[in-house]
Amino acid sequence: MDVFKEMDEIFCHLFPEWDEDFGMAGSGFSGMVPARHEHRSCEGPGMPNVSGTETGTAEPVPETITHPDGITVAVELPGVTEENLNLAVRGPALLIEAVSLDTVYVTRVPLPPDADPATIRHSLKNGVLEVSFGKRAGTE
Repeated sequence: MDVFKEMDEIFCHLFPEWDEDFGMAGSGFSGMVPARHEHRSCEGPGMPNVSGTETGTAEPVPETITHPDGITVAVELPGVTEENLNLAVRGPALLIEAVSLDTVYVTRVPLPPDADPATIRHSLKNGVLEVSFGKRAGTE
């Protein structure tokens, strides 16, 4: 099974209300970085039984830093590589999905109204993800 499809199933099972609350069904602005797969709606009977797997799920705690040019979100994702990282802007939030050898990371970071999703940039170095947004034009 594709890693991101598996993450979607886990995500949908753990947070089914986000499908409606944050536009996970495809409504609203979506900026995929990088676009590795299409997001699917969290419909259906839920996540299949995955008992017996060694993979755990974690919700890392992000740190949001506001600076004059925009914001930066930093979060620790030990063991994650670019190939196993999925970022998306859904409604008023940044969604982070990532997989290491033994952990699936899923977290949601509320974004301030002046964050411009079109300016999203990220770097992943030594297990630390930094995601930066510029400010929307006309905001200070």
